Amino acid sequence: MTSRDEVGRLAKAFNSMSEELEQRMETISTDRNKLVAILSSMVEGVVAIDQDERVLHLNQVAAEMLDVPDGNQEGRPIWELTRVREACAILSRAIRDRQDLSQELTLSSMDGDRSLVLRACPIHDSSRDVVGAVLVLHDVTEESRFEVVRRDFVANVSHELKTPLTAIRGYVETMVDDAEMDGETRARFLDRIRSQVLRLGTLVTDLLTLSRLDSRDDHVDFHRMDLRQTVTESVHGLRGKAETKGLSMSVDIGDAPLWLVGDPEAMRQLIDNLVGNAINYTPSGGWVRLRLSADEEEARLQVSDNGVGISPKDRERVFERFFRVDKARSRELGGTGLGLAIVKNVALAHGGSVSVDSELGRGTTFTVRLPLTGPES
Repeated sequence: MTSRDEVGRLAKAFNSMSEELEQRMETISTDRNKLVAILSSMVEGVVAIDQDERVLHLNQVAAEMLDVPDGNQEGRPIWELTRVREACAILSRAIRDRQDLSQELTLSSMDGDRSLVLRACPIHDSSRDVVGAVLVLHDVTEESRFEVVRRDFVANVSHELKTPLTAIRGYVETMVDDAEMDGETRARFLDRIRSQVLRLGTLVTDLLTLSRLDSRDDHVDFHRMDLRQTVTESVHGLRGKAETKGLSMSVDIGDAPLWLVGDPEAMRQLIDNLVGNAINYTPSGGWVRLRLSADEEEARLQVSDNGVGISPKDRERVFERFFRVDKARSRELGGTGLGLAIVKNVALAHGGSVSVDSELGRGTTFTVRLPLTGPES
């Protein structure tokens, strides 16, 4: 319409309104798509419902947490979609009580327990009336597991430190109270005190090693090294222990250098712990074998024995800190319960891995895999 009369001005106004409305609808659609994209990419689960408890939005993470069937579930009541009653209940309470709510929840499944934190809050319109509610689900399973591990670690460290300290205190107090103690008894007490002090020193050294390995940025000692040389040095110091116990010990390291970027001292601790464990837990007359092999990308270090072995239920836990298959014997041998934890952390710090294959009463094989590097790297 090009006329200048009232009809023309009205048509011009309608055209202007139409353009403005189209721009606003496009802005609303863009903002909605952004919001959906943000909610869909969140690691938290998000559920939004209206005042009739019908789903307005439910992202994929929430669908997995609440075991909601696949497909578009918008418009359906939330209580029809999930069997997690706590999620439905907290949403209902948020609408009814008009306040923010939070709750911790543990869900059990075939894959194990999952710990969730539920946070619900009401949705208000421009008049501050409640028109629905939104629920955010945080998966804190790993955080809960790490907290349990941390508490257990602190408790174990306290116990491991307290045991030798109590023994030392007992011996010292006895010696102080008995001024007329004969020399033989006093020498025996001093020998036991020295043994406990050595145990404390070993424990502290192992804890410092784990702390250093856990701070993954501590690579100042990493440089190109030949794994064969480290194995040779470590075995040289342990062969006498094996012979004293009456064990045969064989070592196969091949002829070609195995170059990797690593910390020689940390690798020596890894080998010492694996070979030392094999010697300690193999009866007299048995054997311990160490073998190095490689392909184009990785080196494989295998330490085998025909000792007492590890039961299936314990194999999953042998790399945990302070876990002992045989607690009494481990302490008798001076073990701290940290040796295999150090082995695992050293392997991980070098970009490798460690595994165990064992049969109770027939022996154990530990396999460490480490990435190789070229001799000129």
